[in-house]
Amino acid sequence: MLLKNKYLWFSTMFVIIQQIFLAISTYYIAVAGESLSKNRANEVLGYITLFFLFALGAYFFSSIAEFTKLKLSNSLWNNYTNDMYHKIKFNMPISANSNKKLVTNWLTGEAPGTFGEISSFIVDIVSLYCNVLFTLGIFFITLGYILSSVMTISIFVSLLLIRVLRHKISNYASNIQNSKLQLFVNINSIWDIFQFGNNRIIEEKSAIFKTRANEYFNYSEKYMILEQFIACFPVYITIPLIMIIMYNINATNSLILGGFVAVLPRSLQLFGNVHSLSLYNSKILFIRAKYKNLKNFLSAIKKQDLLGQVQQSEIIILNTHTHSRMHTADLIDLISDNKPSNGRICISGSNGVGKSSLLKILKQCSSADSILLMPGVSFKDFCNDGSTGEKQLEQLYEILQMNDQKLLLDEWDANLDQNNLRKIDLLLDEISKKTLVIEIRHSKYA
Repeated sequence: MLLKNKYLWFSTMFVIIQQIFLAISTYYIAVAGESLSKNRANEVLGYITLFFLFALGAYFFSSIAEFTKLKLSNSLWNNYTNDMYHKIKFNMPISANSNKKLVTNWLTGEAPGTFGEISSFIVDIVSLYCNVLFTLGIFFITLGYILSSVMTISIFVSLLLIRVLRHKISNYASNIQNSKLQLFVNINSIWDIFQFGNNRIIEEKSAIFKTRANEYFNYSEKYMILEQFIACFPVYITIPLIMIIMYNINATNSLILGGFVAVLPRSLQLFGNVHSLSLYNSKILFIRAKYKNLKNFLSAIKKQDLLGQVQQSEIIILNTHTHSRMHTADLIDLISDNKPSNGRICISGSNGVGKSSLLKILKQCSSADSILLMPGVSFKDFCNDGSTGEKQLEQLYEILQMNDQKLLLDEWDANLDQNNLRKIDLLLDEISKKTLVIEIRHSKYA
């Protein structure tokens, strides 16, 4: 998914070109410093001009890289969301409302944020590595191997720290991602709790929210401390070594000193980039763990044993046109058959015997040629604040106009007054002459 994305390669290509231009500009400013040390002032202006020209080119390609980075993030999230919905399509074992909340929060919260983070991370780490390596290459050419080698040490120290602490980093990544998801899932109910609950409920739920928030904050803060240690330690080693070497450079090395003074701002930027590179090195495992969680998210959510939840001996299945009773297996065979069928079948039984689970099994069997309408399921975005019954009635009328081959209705009559209940009931009778209607009724079937 990631490596096949064209915007990934566009972004990395433009950022590499940007860093090549920056490296060339650094070379010319170093040469300008050397020319100034040799009292060749007539050459300095030309080198400074080239420095600015390549610097402008670097900023141009940087802007293009930023745009393609955004395109990368958007396309990754879009492709991931489409792929996720195709995987949950007609997948009834994961149709629990708790999974709906998890997937919704994941796709609207964690997934887009993580893809934005991944996109920025990839482009930025390529930029940083190119910046550091190209700059060091220029320093080797203009300043000699001693100073440049000392600067190179910081990179190896950073990589060594990453290797030593890799397991701790990966654990923090998973813990931060999971605790954040649990925190956001809990947020969904906060509105209802504070609007409609009493003080006891508010206190209990607030305590749970606080615990989950503190867990997320704790993992985040601990990782930040570890990350900053990894980032700062290599720089703290390298800068004192460079200062010692600089104090030991004698007057005969004025050319080196002149070049070093010319690129001193670039040297400070290099250390800043080494610091950033250490941060990004520590995040490689962190980002990889988060990306792995994105890929494996759906396989990790809870699945229901729908057939095991159906107590067949406690469920009554009645064909209301012929007033004949059916067995569960016969109903499953009927709806699994691709042949057109019609009629109106009512499923009844006590609470908890698996009536809704049976409807989900039927939906799984009939897949694309059926519609399952359950409490809490909506096929449209309502633009008004009408009552539950009004919204349900509006959705029912819309579904009943579709003339699908099979309609599976779970307590469609809940929240409807008697007048509307009779209207829908008569409409279902008419529709059932050419469509198979299987229903669970909230009120007693008449």
